[in-house]
Amino acid sequence: MTSPFEQPAAGIVHRRKPLSAAALRHWRAVLVERFPNCFAAKGLPKRPLKMLIHKDLVRRCKDVPYRALRDALNDYCSGAKYLEAFVDGAMRVDLDGNEVAVLSAEEIAKAAERLAAMRAKWAETAPKPENWQNVDSAKP
Repeated sequence: MTSPFEQPAAGIVHRRKPLSAAALRHWRAVLVERFPNCFAAKGLPKRPLKMLIHKDLVRRCKDVPYRALRDALNDYCSGAKYLEAFVDGAMRVDLDGNEVAVLSAEEIAKAAERLAAMRAKWAETAPKPENWQNVDSAKP
């Protein structure tokens, strides 16, 4: 009889560690450099990206590891600046910056919900005024 320790358990997925912050910055900079009409530098206003744009990235960036593309794209699309771009009348863009689709009301509402949840989480973790040091009392 075989021991359960000799065989891997069914359904276990071995996940790789995420890219480091430095690697993410590098690969995001590569996307901005190669596709300046599509990707905005960190901190600048962003535009909603075409659905399934990752497939276009894989086709056009054969020299970039898939994992780097995936993680950089996920990082780009998961921030508040990206969600703030989902407003009435905004258009999705392809890698060349061409407008390809109008955002639906459902997409705008979903982005607004995600942004509200993100901001609520930030508010929970932000330092509270009672925890701040009184600067005036620190004077001699």
